[in-house]
Amino acid sequence: MPASFARIVAAVETVSGEFSKGGHFRQADDSRWVRDIGIEWEDPIANVSFLLDTEAPLLAVYVTYELAGAERVDALARAAARASFGLLPGTFEVDVDTGETRFRSVLYLPPNDLSVRAVAQLLADALVTAKRYAPAFASVVRDGTDPIRAVDEAELMAESS
Repeated sequence: MPASFARIVAAVETVSGEFSKGGHFRQADDSRWVRDIGIEWEDPIANVSFLLDTEAPLLAVYVTYELAGAERVDALARAAARASFGLLPGTFEVDVDTGETRFRSVLYLPPNDLSVRAVAQLLADALVTAKRYAPAFASVVRDGTDPIRAVDEAELMAESS
């Protein structure tokens, strides 16, 4: 990894270390590095990872769901599109072939500077958003609930709490 990203890596490692002492960045391709936060998450969240793109440069956090039922991927994609509409600064992504679903949020990086607080806020916001919509996505996949209704109900529950 380029040395110019050392302070950013240190900030991510500090935040990641609050969850898990193990783990480190691994190279994904020429300009991208991934840092998984290796702990057990609440169902249906399967994994949380940081992605550092040294070319862009940006830092992303991905919250990946484990949702069985690729046969309902069209409904899941509708739910994700509904949840993503107007959602700033992140978005939900659904792989239409596999049904893999994740929430992604991104920070564009200032030159070699990113505070631990900014990384922690990026992660916290992503987890809150992912948890807010998790019941809706699970209901769509597991129970066949109408995707629009499921997302609307998740948003109403979030507003009332």
